[in-house]
Amino acid sequence: MISRCLLALVVLCLLFSCEQVASVEQGVTRTLAVERSDRFSSVHYDLTFHLPGDRSEPVVGTLLLSFKTIAADQDLVLDYTPSESTVQSVWVNEEKVSAILSQGHLIVPARFIEKGYNEVRVSFQSMCDALHRSEDYMYSLFVPNKASEVYPCFDQPDIKATYSLTLNVPSMWECMSNAAVAKVALEGERKSVMFEKTELISSYLFAFTAGIFEKRSFTGEVFDFEMIYRVHDEERLEENLEEIYNLHMRSVAWMEEYTGIAFPFDKFGVAVLPSFPFGGMEHPGVIDYRASLLMLDETATLEDQLKRAGLIAHETAHMWFGNYVTMTWFDDVWMKEVFANFMADKIVAELYPEVNHELAFLYDHYPSAYEVDRTQGTVPIRQELVNLDEAANMYGNIIYHKAPIMMRQLEILLGEKVLQSSLKDYLDSHAYGHADWEDLVTIMQRVSGRDLSVFNKSWIYQEGMPFFELTFQDTDVLYEYDIIQHDPKGKGRVWPQYTDIRFEDDLGYFNNSLYLDDHHYILPSRRGADVSNFVAMNTHGQGYGVFSYGLGYVKEEFLFEQARVDISRYEDDLIRGATYLNLHEYLLQEGFHPQMYFFFLQNYLREEKNEQIVEYLLSLTKQVYFRFFDQRMRSENAENIENLLLNKIEEVESQSLKTSLFNAYVELSVSPEAIRRLKYFWEGDSLPSGVTVSQRQEENLALHIALKGSVEDEDYLTWQMEKMDDDDRVRRLQFIAPATSHDAAMRDEFFELLRRPENRTHESWVLTALSYLHHPVRGEASIDYLKPSLDMIPELQRTGDIFFVKGWLDHTLYGFNSTASADVVRQCLNQNNTSIHLQNKLLQASDLLFRAEANLIDYQAD
Repeated sequence: MISRCLLALVVLCLLFSCEQVASVEQGVTRTLAVERSDRFSSVHYDLTFHLPGDRSEPVVGTLLLSFKTIAADQDLVLDYTPSESTVQSVWVNEEKVSAILSQGHLIVPARFIEKGYNEVRVSFQSMCDALHRSEDYMYSLFVPNKASEVYPCFDQPDIKATYSLTLNVPSMWECMSNAAVAKVALEGERKSVMFEKTELISSYLFAFTAGIFEKRSFTGEVFDFEMIYRVHDEERLEENLEEIYNLHMRSVAWMEEYTGIAFPFDKFGVAVLPSFPFGGMEHPGVIDYRASLLMLDETATLEDQLKRAGLIAHETAHMWFGNYVTMTWFDDVWMKEVFANFMADKIVAELYPEVNHELAFLYDHYPSAYEVDRTQGTVPIRQELVNLDEAANMYGNIIYHKAPIMMRQLEILLGEKVLQSSLKDYLDSHAYGHADWEDLVTIMQRVSGRDLSVFNKSWIYQEGMPFFELTFQDTDVLYEYDIIQHDPKGKGRVWPQYTDIRFEDDLGYFNNSLYLDDHHYILPSRRGADVSNFVAMNTHGQGYGVFSYGLGYVKEEFLFEQARVDISRYEDDLIRGATYLNLHEYLLQEGFHPQMYFFFLQNYLREEKNEQIVEYLLSLTKQVYFRFFDQRMRSENAENIENLLLNKIEEVESQSLKTSLFNAYVELSVSPEAIRRLKYFWEGDSLPSGVTVSQRQEENLALHIALKGSVEDEDYLTWQMEKMDDDDRVRRLQFIAPATSHDAAMRDEFFELLRRPENRTHESWVLTALSYLHHPVRGEASIDYLKPSLDMIPELQRTGDIFFVKGWLDHTLYGFNSTASADVVRQCLNQNNTSIHLQNKLLQASDLLFRAEANLIDYQAD
């Protein structure tokens, strides 16, 4: 049976089909975007939404769109892609018209459009997913091109507009949008909240949030700051709110100082949401955040604190980079992300001066960038984009993590002051407007006097990373080192970059800083000079690629005692931390003996004192244990790693590090004795010295006990929910619980539920559930879900938010490393029935599966 909403949409299309208009393609093509940007200006949206308290009822809206056009000889093509929505009426310049819905557009025939000023009025209803509606709150999320799912608009970033908004909501709800509240009118059990007009913003930045929230306001000298949140942990509330406010204000002050531009918007608002799918979203005036990342509990680690500060600094930097100046087209979405991350790194360095921020930069960006760039599905920083329907595919680790590495290389090349001056010029030149990457390149070349064409082509427009090899040339006169930069794809490409090489002999050491911009770099040494006993490359972690020499590693002999000593003997934390990273990436490229590498990782963990490095080593330990071990290997190694972590918890003094080690113990525990300990820990008994357990950790303990224990241990989830007073987190746990079940039929039913879009509303919950459904301890019991999970990718791309497809793939494939599972993925790839973007995401997500399969085959062959 056709729904009433869909029937009305069909009838509307039939009624309007007699009007002749030019044909349009599905989505927003680059051609359409350029044509509209040239024609339209002075765009303003006046929107009213009636938001029911019952999320099963449709949202009713009205739009008054005004604009100027330089010509009236073409149809007006607005973007409108309703799923279950109806257009009730369309008026243009006070005349009711027969608009046409076609290919994701609402088209008004040219005869109704006048040169100069025009007004379009539309009444509509909406039930779309871009209005994320929960039981008693909702928020809009329109990035990258989902505003047109809700209301007709020019859904492209370079047609910036002002907005006026009115929300009609239940009287108990709080509301927040891009601008300050101008007026509130009570209407019985409902109220209308009217907001001031916004500054010029893009359609993906228009946003509103409404629901049952607490609200806190702070009045500043230049702009007001307001925050809405849901209260559950009263003990930590004030401390968190004060820190959140301070981190935002200090980030704003830093950005104002760096750019020389005052905060460019009239208000600063923050919405702390229980199940927000991203870490944050930078809507001016209403930044959305995931609550768990901002509202830290008493057991928060140093990593948790740095992540919160970095997230806040990132979203704050977007007010300048992305909001004040926006990319012209979404092929340059990486620009706003790279500058947000790059500025955030600088801000956090000032907020936490006691932290080694060279190490922080190394571990924040390099592992995540390598994770993609080592795969067959890697992509350039700037990807080609022909239609905004594919814009979500521009996002990923390359723009968030490789791009900041590139930017640091560029800053070293140009100098800090030159880059800063160039960015100020860029912001001043395009205030409240838009620009692209080549606009900035032109400015940087003018300010610096440098030709950046080679650097630009190498880093921005080509994918992948180089391999570095060190060879020796022994002649009668010179003893030379030749650093060779290889292109793994055999195309002869070079990535110009700064790195270093360290020489050691019996008298000491010295470092050479290098700029490698060719295939060969010769380092001469006088004949007769002492030959260095040890040479290591990229010891300060600036270089990007695979650095093999100096790791004490030969594949056929791996791993001898020298490898462990050569790393742990470094007193400098950065050198030691970078060398661990260089080693791991090289091993992933070349292959390794899983048991032997795991043995040395335990030695590294046992000896390491630096908290940041320990966090990184824990991540490697978990990767090898769960991705490269089979069930038997985990069972054989369980007792050693579990005891090591317990002993390490007792040894360290840092409360933060104790928490990190404790959390790792919970994740890595698989032996019967360890599961018994987890039960004691959940009850608050026999905890390691200095360890306290927060409610979130109790939830995590209950989930792991249910997953790894017996059928009866599933009761721990019931008991946990009975202890909780946070309804949002209870609903989360209720959703995830079936994924931990020992009952295969229940897991089957749960997976079938996930196949329906309405059950994937809380995407962060879905991804967590997938991690238990496909957990490695199940021994690939969920392999029957693998093919249908991969078959769903195109639909997930259409219905999910920008990071959901990659998250779905990562969490699904995490539990697999067998040839049988790898064959399922290979079959999907060979069918080639998805877009190149989705093929790349699958190649990225399956890379460790294929490497683990090969390693296990080699290991079992031994």
